Amino acid sequence: MYGPKRGLEPSALPELRELRYFIAVAEELHFGRAAARLFISQPPLSQAIAKLERYVGVQLLERTSRRVELTDAGWAFLAEAKITVAAAQEAVDRARDVGGGEAGTVVIGATLACASSAVATVVQELVRRHPTITPDVFIGRQPRLVVALDEGEVDAVFDYAIAARPSAVVEVLRSERIVAVVGHDNPLAGRGAVSLEELIVQPLAIGPELTDGEDQGDGFELGILRRLGVQPELSRHSIAGPDWERSLRENGFALVVQSAPQHPATLRLAIADVHERVDLCVSTNPYRHRVTVGHLLSSARALAETWESTGRPRPQRSDLPAGGSSR
Repeated sequence: MYGPKRGLEPSALPELRELRYFIAVAEELHFGRAAARLFISQPPLSQAIAKLERYVGVQLLERTSRRVELTDAGWAFLAEAKITVAAAQEAVDRARDVGGGEAGTVVIGATLACASSAVATVVQELVRRHPTITPDVFIGRQPRLVVALDEGEVDAVFDYAIAARPSAVVEVLRSERIVAVVGHDNPLAGRGAVSLEELIVQPLAIGPELTDGEDQGDGFELGILRRLGVQPELSRHSIAGPDWERSLRENGFALVVQSAPQHPATLRLAIADVHERVDLCVSTNPYRHRVTVGHLLSSARALAETWESTGRPRPQRSDLPAGGSSR
């Protein structure tokens, strides 16, 4: 346990910038990575942390040449620092909302499965309609994102197949069929459509979040196959680049929604006997109200209408008030 450092300034209050710097170091546990994340060099970051510890009057971080760890006081300070930074941002956003609601930030949580396609399109539509709103997209796994939504760290979460829960509203924007993805050298590559039985003799390539042994829940791929009574062999890929290509070169398949971007090393096959659909959902917190989130939802719904006009199923919407918002 570390006591107050004598001769320092325990009554002084740190700046928000210093709190953000500390949060970055505490989360990365590495000054170099934290500096890169903050787009600053390492020396001013170290100086800011040292100044912060003088303000607080206790040691927050324990440093050696090989590691950085939080002290007990550091853990306690981290929790309050996050609350303070979030409250400051909330104060700014609320003032902007009251002043007209046309400026401010909106923090969007998204999984990798939909970030590069659906969410990218929604963000483009939001900025087109409201150029003074700044969207900030946070990529993560669904279990982490729904916790972040409950805690106010993000304003909305986009993913496929989000389960309803009491603390949030889930709205379906689009319902899509799934298709199989194989490499150009796969024995099935010349086919326009295949059966599930033909696919599952090969391993299913999925992201590391479903193969790393952590309790992150099923992806929609495994959920669909489980409901169909199928348990394929699994192989792991990093969802992009050469690793994806190697995973599917000669043996193996992946499952994606029809609207997902296509990797140039892959081909798509219809699955003739699988008719289940996957819902693209947006989840918001009905107890936290912000005008900017209402604009985000309006933009997403407007896009959903254009998706309907191209022959996709009409989305099933939850019972939200007009222009329903979150946070």
